[in-house]
Amino acid sequence: MMNIRKIAIPCVLVTFVCLCAGLAEDTTKNPIAIRAHNVVVPPATGPVSGFTVKNLLDAPYTGKVTVKLPDGWKADKTRFDVSLKARETKHIAFAIEKAVDSKVNAYPYKITAVGSGKTVTVDQKVICATTPYVKPKIDGDISEWLNDAVPVTFICKDKKTVVRTFWNKRNFCLCVEVQEDKFIADADAIQFALASGKASTGDSPDDKTARYEFLIVGGRCYQLVKPGTPLGDTQKANPLPAETVAKSVVAVKREKDITRYEISVPMRPMQELRATTGREYRFSVLVHDPDSTGIRDLAEAASPLPGSRNKYAWCKWPGAKWPSEKPLLDSKVEWGFCTSIH
Repeated sequence: MMNIRKIAIPCVLVTFVCLCAGLAEDTTKNPIAIRAHNVVVPPATGPVSGFTVKNLLDAPYTGKVTVKLPDGWKADKTRFDVSLKARETKHIAFAIEKAVDSKVNAYPYKITAVGSGKTVTVDQKVICATTPYVKPKIDGDISEWLNDAVPVTFICKDKKTVVRTFWNKRNFCLCVEVQEDKFIADADAIQFALASGKASTGDSPDDKTARYEFLIVGGRCYQLVKPGTPLGDTQKANPLPAETVAKSVVAVKREKDITRYEISVPMRPMQELRATTGREYRFSVLVHDPDSTGIRDLAEAASPLPGSRNKYAWCKWPGAKWPSEKPLLDSKVEWGFCTSIH
């Protein structure tokens, strides 16, 4: 029987509705697709922000892009001339010179592109996707997380998932709250991946992985892959590693319809992250809830561009219920290390 501790369920600061893995991607007829990037440190610190623009045409695209930031914000530039080759993708950055942090962690961006005879407008709630420097006690009591972390909440088939992160010199720490009808210890799981800020996923089985990937199932932490593993090996039905991650700590608590996972993995073996304050990295989470919602993918809530799915984005492991319709989204959402949110 699981040890149940009474803890108040936190208020939701920002909510995204995701389609859930396996559903169709955007089939818009617009000439380009646009996605604003997460802010990876608190906005008031003056971070670099930006957006990605992707040409969906088999012909060049030329246009003008305007970014409208939240009221009271100021950037060094908000109007851009954009030229793209056929099917080309570009990342465009700008510096935030003035901003105010918001407790709701939802910052409205409106991006408008005019070109190729069409106007494309994207209204997107950008989040602060940041990891404060904190040394939590992994014991099932999440009061530290409620006070000092930035929650990111997404909804899949009417079920909430809340993700929070911490880091320190010794450990990367993760807290995930999963709303689910019941908890099945050997089937319900958390899968998460970390990578350097410039990491990308290839599309050939001979390409190498650029991520550290972990699985929490049955109250244990396993490492599924590290950088340098052939991508083809990630899709094989390999058994779980014989040993759990050395010095990892996992606490799983259940209260009413919420399962709470607290996880700590050692930072030292993940040298490629080069974890320092202000550094950007890549992060994402899969929630495995096979008896109800199936796979819940944090990347689904990050406004992915068309073509972001990649069959090598995540490691397959035995016992999981994997979607058959389409591959999952690339497991690399921009995130950042910061000192504190206060």
